[in-house]
Amino acid sequence: MVSEGRQIRIFLSLFLIIVAGLLFWQGGKVGKDLGPLYDGQNRVNVNLADRETLAAAEYVDSQLADDIVRVREERGAFASDEDLMRVPGIDEYSLPVLKEVLFY
Repeated sequence: MVSEGRQIRIFLSLFLIIVAGLLFWQGGKVGKDLGPLYDGQNRVNVNLADRETLAAAEYVDSQLADDIVRVREERGAFASDEDLMRVPGIDEYSLPVLKEVLFY
């Protein structure tokens, strides 16, 4: 017969495995769903992409990708053009070009 303490440990272990599986199945996202990583035009979602994904987009170099991620971590998700223009290197001239490959 299995002791009560062992039963509790087994139950907690199974519970943690199930929770981890659910988080993995959701892609690790919790809270608000920010949408897909890519849209139908093959643009990258600046609110979900990591540095490497951003840097792989046309017109985005590694420095700009780092700055996008840093500003997003400091200020939260991008919701407007004005939010994107808070990123060093993005201004009213570069924004229209970047919006060809990025979206929020």
